[in-house]
Amino acid sequence: MRKLKSFVIYILIVVAVLIISENVYHRFDLTSDGRYTLSETTEAILGDVSEELFMEVYLGDELPPAFKRLKERLIDIICDFNEVSGKRIHIQFINPSDITDKKDKDKFINSLVARGIQPTNINRKNSDESLSQQIIFPGLTMWNSKKEISVNLLKNNPAFDAETNINSSIEALEYELINAVSVIETTKRKNIGFLYGHDEIHKAETADLGMSLADFYNVNLVSCKDVSDSIHKYSALVIAQPRKDFTEEDKYILDQYIMNGGKTLWLVDEVAADLDSLRYKSEILAFFKPLNVEDMLFHYGVRINPNLVLDGQCVLIPVKTSMQGEAPKFSPAPWYYSPLAYANTNHPIGKNLNPVRCDFANTIDLVGENINVKKEIILRSSQYSRLVSVPHPVSLRIVEQKMTPEVFNKSYLPLGVLLEGKFSSAFKYRNVDSYNTAYYRKESVETKIIVIADGDIIRNKVSGKGKSMQIVPLGYDRYTKQTYGNKDFLLNAINYLCDNSGLMQLRSREFKLRILDKTRIKADKIFWQYVNVLLPILLLLCCALIWTFIRKKRYHKS
Repeated sequence: MRKLKSFVIYILIVVAVLIISENVYHRFDLTSDGRYTLSETTEAILGDVSEELFMEVYLGDELPPAFKRLKERLIDIICDFNEVSGKRIHIQFINPSDITDKKDKDKFINSLVARGIQPTNINRKNSDESLSQQIIFPGLTMWNSKKEISVNLLKNNPAFDAETNINSSIEALEYELINAVSVIETTKRKNIGFLYGHDEIHKAETADLGMSLADFYNVNLVSCKDVSDSIHKYSALVIAQPRKDFTEEDKYILDQYIMNGGKTLWLVDEVAADLDSLRYKSEILAFFKPLNVEDMLFHYGVRINPNLVLDGQCVLIPVKTSMQGEAPKFSPAPWYYSPLAYANTNHPIGKNLNPVRCDFANTIDLVGENINVKKEIILRSSQYSRLVSVPHPVSLRIVEQKMTPEVFNKSYLPLGVLLEGKFSSAFKYRNVDSYNTAYYRKESVETKIIVIADGDIIRNKVSGKGKSMQIVPLGYDRYTKQTYGNKDFLLNAINYLCDNSGLMQLRSREFKLRILDKTRIKADKIFWQYVNVLLPILLLLCCALIWTFIRKKRYHKS
């Protein structure tokens, strides 16, 4: 009876543990970098999920080890998301390679590409040591009853090796997924304004960024008068390479927009120079072209210098190298006036980005002492840079100059800065009675300003005219076939300006990359194989001998 009672108690305990484990979810994260712990921002967004969410993931089963890690971590995060959201997330895995009919397969793959999910080709080593290509779609589609969004999971930076790119992709998983959830769940979109009226870049040349922003925001062309009429309507203003002077009234409107909490992204050139002009001339003159906003930006803490940055890390352009009378022949040559700038990898805006292409960029100085404003450089040149003052002749002959450390003797010149905090008005000590004073403030609320000393980083190429006009993706270089990080950098910048929930801070998460030493693995392969095979057997034999010895000693006494 006593044994039966104990048995029943044990059974009840086991059943209770099973019921609790089925209904109570908790993960114990013992990692030093907290990689298995969701952020408070993520949990808050998931807690407000209003309806069922569905996901289609296009990672198949037969994946290389690195992509298997990406898929396993993705499943872990989605499971965590599902628990926090009250099991409102449903996931389905679809492998495009499993589709046997060629027409259906091509149609499905084309639909993925049309939705923005980019494939990647990898080389796989077969059992016979031969190589074969495998196309992988590292992405997913998420939707509810109202919206749908596609997410690319792979961060493919050509400057990094495959392991680093996969690790960067794993670091970004939580941000990419929760950002998609946030976009789907948001019922009221924020408004982004592209300022016009000062000879800014034509809307066709900002179309690629505008279309990408339209997935998350309401994007409009606005004048300073539109801003004045509704000072709180626009969450951020993009001022894209103005060429015409700002009037004092326009400056007052922009100043008060900032004082009332508006965020601004300034993409400003202080030097006038145009690369396209060199197609028709052997030399052009780059000259200082102020815009009458220098005093206002200086008041906020920024000075754009009238100079040009030349960089050894730069864009390659085709230069004719054939002799007269020979068939045309072009060779790649460095165009030092187009630096490939580096974003600040320690900041959410610049983490895991490709280099950003600039054209005729200027340097920026941080000025003034305002304890209420935090200043941070978010874009800079490479280690081998140089400066030239303007006016300065710009000629294609520069490609003949070799990059040497003695000439390119400047390092990490600042090209873009972020200002955060409370600003004082540039019109604080001026008479403003002639302007609209209904929204006048001498001091700002908490706000953000980004200033980039190059307007061309937002410019996408355009081919054709009228109905045949085609928009070339922002950052794509037709000559080298590379895509630079311009679009991602600007998207991150605008998302950071508009982010009030701390969501962008998730991009700063870092997981320690623990990569095995492949050289040592090959050298010690046989040793560790013997250890893995023989050590468990030896341990079992030792345990058996010890147990036999204990039994003999115990029963020998009795």
